[in-house]
Amino acid sequence: MSINRDFGFRLFVDVQSVPEPSALVLMGLGVAGVRRYRARRRFPGT
Repeated sequence: MSINRDFGFRLFVDVQSVPEPSALVLMGLGVAGVRRYRARRRFPGT
């Protein structure tokens, strides 16, 4: 049991230590994807 908790904590720390620039790039890509999806739903011809 403690091994699973340690692994989960280590995974959490690894995720939290992502450099800010790459996190911002990922967030930007996500926002761009959502905008493209919404635009495609609004204008089906594009």
